[in-house]
Amino acid sequence: NLVVDSIFRNGSEHIRKSFLPRLSSGEMIASLCLTEPASGSDALAMKTEPGSPETITF
Repeated sequence: NLVVDSIFRNGSEHIRKSFLPRLSSGEMIASLCLTEPASGSDALAMKTEPGSPETITF
C-alpha cells in the first residue's frame, strides 16, 4: 500500500503511531492521488517543487 509505505518512511513518530495501526488493521482506509498537467497519473514523470506555507503535508 503506497499510503502505508509513505507514512512509514516519511511520517513523524506521532503520525506513524496515529495512523499505521488503524490502516494496518483495516479500521481506516486511505488513498493516494497523483496528477500533474504534463504527466497525468504517471508518477515517474512528475516534477516536485516546494509548496506554499498553506500546503499541508506530513
